[in-house]
Amino acid sequence: MRLAATLLFATLYAATSLQAQGGAGQTRRHALLMGNSKYEPLPLLGSPKANVGALEAALRKAHFQPQVAYDLSHDAMQDVVQTFAKSIQAGDFVLIYFSGYGYQTDDLNYLLPVDFDPKADSPLGSRALSVRYLDTLVDPRHPGTKMFLLDAS
Repeated sequence: MRLAATLLFATLYAATSLQAQGGAGQTRRHALLMGNSKYEPLPLLGSPKANVGALEAALRKAHFQPQVAYDLSHDAMQDVVQTFAKSIQAGDFVLIYFSGYGYQTDDLNYLLPVDFDPKADSPLGSRALSVRYLDTLVDPRHPGTKMFLLDAS
């Protein structure tokens, strides 16, 4: 993860430096880092907390003030992403990172909360967070740059 964090730092630094040169003022840098490892009905994951920690350190070097959240239930994930999206202003650099379980179906990608029950009969969209939903929260805020990084098993 150390090499990946270093490469990510270099990429983010270059991207945000170029963006700042093209704008009138300082580009605001937002990052939401979510790491889910303590799943109830699914096997525990060992790496999300370390992954988020390494990325958080790299982002701080790139002058981000990342918001970090661990082991989120479905309701908590909804709250965190909605609150984060409301803080975005036009032209901002936005990064959302997720480490945990993911699921793909019907060309949609989902991020699984720690309380996800794979045996439940309710629609997947009511039990997991779709990446498309994240996009519908972020896009209307008109960020200058938007990155979603998904480390989902």
